[in-house]
Amino acid sequence: MRIRGISGLLAIALLLTPSSTIAAATPHDVKVQVQDKLVEFPDAQPFIDPQDRVQVPVRFVSEMLGYQVDWTEEGSAFALKMSNGATEVSLRTGSRHAAVDGEKVQLDTSPTVKEQRVYVPLRFISEISGLIAKWDGSNKLAIIHEEGIPA
Repeated sequence: MRIRGISGLLAIALLLTPSSTIAAATPHDVKVQVQDKLVEFPDAQPFIDPQDRVQVPVRFVSEMLGYQVDWTEEGSAFALKMSNGATEVSLRTGSRHAAVDGEKVQLDTSPTVKEQRVYVPLRFISEISGLIAKWDGSNKLAIIHEEGIPA
């Protein structure tokens, strides 16, 4: 009888779980579009982190935006350097701080390592590139585009 009661409570808890939490549990459903092109992620997939931010494997989106990405392993963390010739970016997994052209910038969520890939917040990449990030929740689609161009 006690097990049935616990099972019932778990079923109710699942039904009452916010959809954003469920979305975070299904990372392969998240898609990313840069301008009018859908980004292909051949192995590691974007996901929604516990702060409800879209995290993407850094290389795929950054290179699509013209950045060269280099990294070094520093103990259990990774230090990243990104450059597109005009902008220099340094950040580290596990830290909510980055440097953009030498200026300290605060991120709303930290880069992380998952599935042997370094992930960074998509909004951070869009902002350093001078682009706008939007979320289409009904399609689980993150869109980054130029200001004035409809998503």
